[in-house]
Amino acid sequence: MKKSELITAVAEEAGLTRVAAAKAVDSVLARITDALRKGEDVRLPGFGVFTAERQPQREGNSASQTKRLTSMTRSPIFRAGKVLRSAIDSDDPDEDDDDGYGGPRIKG
Repeated sequence: MKKSELITAVAEEAGLTRVAAAKAVDSVLARITDALRKGEDVRLPGFGVFTAERQPQREGNSASQTKRLTSMTRSPIFRAGKVLRSAIDSDDPDEDDDDGYGGPRIKG
C-alpha cells in the first residue's frame, strides 16, 4: 500500500476529505518521527511498538579523505503487536468483518 492509498482509505473510513485525511496521516507520521528522534518509544496497543535503537559503532574509510571515519547511528525498529501478528497470520486475508486491529472502529 502506498501513502496515497492509505490517505484514500482513511478518508473513506473516517468520512474525511482527502486533504483532511492527508493532514491526519502526515501528523501521525510526524509525531512518531519526533518521538523516535527524542529517544521515546511509540506504543500502539494491539498494533505494535516503534523504537529507535542504537547500532554499534562502525569504522569506515572515506573515499575522498585519508582518515578513518567512525559513526554511531540509531535505527528505527518496529515490533508488531499480538493482534497485528494474528491478523496477518489469519487464513482469510479478504475477511472484512474485523480489521484485526482490536481498537475502536470509526463508522461513517
